[in-house]
Amino acid sequence: MGNRIAISGGGTGGHTYPAMAVAERLKGLGVDLLFIGRRGGMEEGACAERGIRFVGLPIIPTPRGVGMGLYLARIFLGTIGSLLALRRFGAELVLGMGGYVCIPAVVSGKILGIPVAIHEQNAVPGKANKRLARISDLVMISFESSRRHFPPGVMVVLTGNPIRDGIVGVGKGEAREKLGIRRDIGTVLVLGGSYGSRRICEAAMEAMGIMRGRGEVLQLILISGHAFYKEALMKARDLGPELKLIPFCREMGVVYGASDLVVSSAGATTIAEICACGLPSILIPKSHAVGRHQEMNAMALASEGAAVIIREEELGGELLASEISRIMGDEGLRKAMGERARAIGRPDAADEVSRRLLE
Repeated sequence: MGNRIAISGGGTGGHTYPAMAVAERLKGLGVDLLFIGRRGGMEEGACAERGIRFVGLPIIPTPRGVGMGLYLARIFLGTIGSLLALRRFGAELVLGMGGYVCIPAVVSGKILGIPVAIHEQNAVPGKANKRLARISDLVMISFESSRRHFPPGVMVVLTGNPIRDGIVGVGKGEAREKLGIRRDIGTVLVLGGSYGSRRICEAAMEAMGIMRGRGEVLQLILISGHAFYKEALMKARDLGPELKLIPFCREMGVVYGASDLVVSSAGATTIAEICACGLPSILIPKSHAVGRHQEMNAMALASEGAAVIIREEELGGELLASEISRIMGDEGLRKAMGERARAIGRPDAADEVSRRLLE
């Protein structure tokens, strides 16, 4: 048992990165892996980079008001494809890492009588995991507050959210040297999630201009996402060398290591990484996130004093500048927030998930 494991999930970085963290850990333990994901999705490229066997399904996102017939047809075809893939592979266990992508594989595992487990990254479980929990032998969660959302009788264990290797442990001096930025001033990292956020980018650049006008000296590392990079580049021309603009970063441990404060949306994977690194944060939950799950993620940190929250509809340069100045100007506050974040973090979550699966 446990030598041949099928993993399914993806669609966004929030599902893909934790899935890859678990896959890499299991692979290192000698487990034979199969990954079932969306054809052409982020997870397909991630598996190719890591040499993990991949089966692509023609899955599409859950429709909102239209296209239900096509969606159900794709789920049906995905289930047939998963059944065939699991049988050919000889899977002994199926792990669903959340999102619509993993529904066919988990259901197929249940049909075949294979033990199935799911992992939930967010404080509020998504629709897929709420339904799949009823047929799962094990549910693993990242926030203790998630437990109450699952039905009685389901085995639920707190493991934390798996993070990628290399996130923790890069020293500040080394990180800033790699990025080619100053070592002697405060540094704020601005993230908008795996697909970027124009609103966060614009507010951050406006805030930087306001703080410079007040004579405050600090530097920003702004990861814009590819979609907004050119636009951000045009707007960044007047902000000088203290703005390090990056469209996408594969070495997140370096940018976390270089930073004193993080400004970010409240995706579960980013929060897990921030906490593992022991960094204070200003979190801006995406207002359109399903089930307000980003708001709940952010509240889990804010309630412990590890973060402050700015609601997306209230976000602007003035407010963001005010919060950055307040935290960056108070070393004691910044240190306390970082320590509380570290206390919440579970940097060994990938090991814990792997151990539970192998058991």
